[in-house]
Amino acid sequence: MRALAPILAAALLMAGAARADALPPPEILEAEAKWQAEIAEANEAYAAKPTAILKIDDAIYLKPGETAWLLNEGGTYAWSLSAPASAEAPFVTASEDLRHAQLDVPGATVDLLDEGVAPYALSETVRVSAGVAQIEPGKDGMRIAVYNDANPDAAAFTGLDYYPYDPSFVVEAAFQPAAKLEPKVFQTSRGWYKQFYYAGDAVFTLKDVAVRLPMYAGTDDPAELDSLAAFIMDETTGGETYGVGRYIDVEVAKGALPAALTIDFNYLYNPNCARSDHYNCPVAIDKVALPVRAGEKKPAGHS
Repeated sequence: MRALAPILAAALLMAGAARADALPPPEILEAEAKWQAEIAEANEAYAAKPTAILKIDDAIYLKPGETAWLLNEGGTYAWSLSAPASAEAPFVTASEDLRHAQLDVPGATVDLLDEGVAPYALSETVRVSAGVAQIEPGKDGMRIAVYNDANPDAAAFTGLDYYPYDPSFVVEAAFQPAAKLEPKVFQTSRGWYKQFYYAGDAVFTLKDVAVRLPMYAGTDDPAELDSLAAFIMDETTGGETYGVGRYIDVEVAKGALPAALTIDFNYLYNPNCARSDHYNCPVAIDKVALPVRAGEKKPAGHS
């Protein structure tokens, strides 16, 4: 037995070294932990927060100066552009300059764009919020939503479904900026149109495939630009992943387009319209010519 001891000790040392080699580097573990934390935060935003996406009973997009009335139909809430017979129905008016969203309820009038008000609680379980949103290319309006804790979609939600974190889908890309921020119009999930601004191309190699990925901004003012987005399809789109495509956002230093970008495709996410009809999401047109098995998968029951 004593003769075997050195051999066993050497074997244990080798096994320990092999296990250490198999462990991911600390920076990858840290990156994965951050990614998991953001997924947990997104899960909460879908179903747990007072203004969770899946608690929306209805949302309406108002033009400047328009009014919508909130109707209660058997415990489910819906907006109407027509005044109801009941004078007790709450109503919201978007100001012409879109700086105010006046909510009138029996005994009170509040501005939903006042940070101290929104979301406004109509009851312990029902809330209303407002925000400026693009309603057609180059034109803003007001998006008014009503949130209901009793919405069954929130109760049925079981969490977002992501591929396992894969560090091989993190790329360093050269960024080739456009000569200027050019308007680009996308068709949306509602059949409307929405305008972004083409900012340039991220150029990189992913899984031995050369990629030139257009990136877009939400503003044509370089001084205000602080993030870029890509709306992509890949060889999993419509099969393993959502048919409208997936999005990815990249933060940049405010006021200047960068020379390079780090793009982590593990953060690819589905637009909100993948689970809610109350959003207006651009349909992806830019294709990455390989299966990107990273990021969010297709929600159950969707194409």
